[in-house]
Amino acid sequence: MNVMRVLYEKVIVPTVMYGSVLRRMIVTESQKLNVFEMKCLRNIVEEVEGVSNQAARIPCNMTVLSGDTVYLVLWFKEGLTTPIYSYDVRELLGGQPKHWWDAELLGSRAYFNAGSSPSHLLLQGLTKDDAGLYKCRVDFQRAPTRNTRINLTVVEPPRRLVLMEDSGVEVRTYVGPINEGADLHIRCESLGGHPPPDLVWLLNDQIIDSVIEDFEGDITRNELTIRGVTRSMLRSQVTCQASNNKVSPAITATATIDMNLRPLDVSIHHPREPLSSGRIYDVLCSSRGSRPPAVLTWWRGSIRLPTTSDTTTHDGNVSTSVIRLQPNASDDGQLLACRAENRNIPTAVIEDSWILSVYYAPTAKASLGSSLNANNIREGDDVYFECDVQANPRAYKVVWKHNGALVRQEKEDGILLTNRSLVVQESNTKTCWPIYLSSK
Repeated sequence: MNVMRVLYEKVIVPTVMYGSVLRRMIVTESQKLNVFEMKCLRNIVEEVEGVSNQAARIPCNMTVLSGDTVYLVLWFKEGLTTPIYSYDVRELLGGQPKHWWDAELLGSRAYFNAGSSPSHLLLQGLTKDDAGLYKCRVDFQRAPTRNTRINLTVVEPPRRLVLMEDSGVEVRTYVGPINEGADLHIRCESLGGHPPPDLVWLLNDQIIDSVIEDFEGDITRNELTIRGVTRSMLRSQVTCQASNNKVSPAITATATIDMNLRPLDVSIHHPREPLSSGRIYDVLCSSRGSRPPAVLTWWRGSIRLPTTSDTTTHDGNVSTSVIRLQPNASDDGQLLACRAENRNIPTAVIEDSWILSVYYAPTAKASLGSSLNANNIREGDDVYFECDVQANPRAYKVVWKHNGALVRQEKEDGILLTNRSLVVQESNTKTCWPIYLSSK
């Protein structure tokens, strides 16, 4: 409906909402209202929202035409036949208008402020009984009486917000710790409030959830789930905000996200060069990014090794461990591993490894050829010996000795030498002598 005409010149009618259109109407003397439009204006009701125990300003249109004056203002409340407040300019008291109010209904909570813009009835200490339809009647010296209708809604804000974990434990400061990659579940409960409040979840001041899941009595709930929490959310703040009016500020409850974080990396800090047998080495390992700090352990194959020292930086971000290693020949080719783990996250285990290369002096062992039976060797049989050499780096020379004397190849005498074997052809009692060898 488009109501753009009124009766009196320069009279400002209270703001009117038709659909989604707000209109403030100024009238001229030439504009006339038909009966239907007059009825519409009489049915205009302004909406005022107040908060329980606070004050509300109920407006009244006291706009005066040129050459006219206000005589009397009367306030009425729906359901009562007599005024609850009057502002009388006809009987001035010491030059001031006379104020009267229903002390039984209003006590000392009400005061009409005619000089403000707009004029209003200030009503303090609101209770739910103050809600309802009010009418402000203004009598002028010349102009007809004007009525302003106002509906006062008294809102009761929520009393308290409670944050709860899935377990039912109340969250006061921190929620968690939550394992990195796991889901975060937290519930917000609003106690009291009429009408029921809207509950909104914010993550670092950004709205992420505004869907209310449940009402039960005077409790309103909204549950928040964040899937796959990332390490960037550590110390982020989740806030539940409750509001059921536009007058009082929303109440909030905030929790800081605490997390268990996986170690980001682990490294053995030592040149990957060959080690010397019998020499002592201090080998360092470090890991960063774990929360709480990573536990570092050393392993040789499947055997756990004792550490010399374990430290953590002041901020807890870097863990270090030192192992004292004295390798021997048996360690050559073994896998040395440093393992970092966060024991609060079962799958958060990573490791760095190093295949050891250990330099050690050669060892040699002579034995009868593997195809020969030592108990079935006859005079005249060919006999050969094998030399097994263990060395790193690889032995480049093998020497055979007999009674301290170097054995040389003599084909005519049936003595044959290869890299790792000695052959004695047509052996007899003269060639049955012990064999010694050395390698380089």
